Amino acid sequence: MKTCEPFNKIALGGVCATINDANGMLAPFFAGLEPKFRCPIEPGVYQFRNAEVDLRFFTTFPLEGYRWQAKLKLYSKTKNRRELFCLAELVSMKWVRKA
Repeated sequence: MKTCEPFNKIALGGVCATINDANGMLAPFFAGLEPKFRCPIEPGVYQFRNAEVDLRFFTTFPLEGYRWQAKLKLYSKTKNRRELFCLAELVSMKWVRKA
């Protein structure tokens, strides 16, 4: 890919409420992490084990034939806004079977 077109930038507040919500939209995602992922987030190595992610949300985007780059950063609420977490990913998808 020779060019990169920004798609969207989203800033979320209340991240801890989302992480700690056992019935929330992202609960199955966080449930796959070991050790258990809760706020306040403790330093350590977290691994996904039998994680479940509902991908229906992504069917509204043009997926096949594209590469999606995403960055996720988590900052502290302190005055100096220290970066606590960073995740960078590159995803390409193709349909194996359309339901």
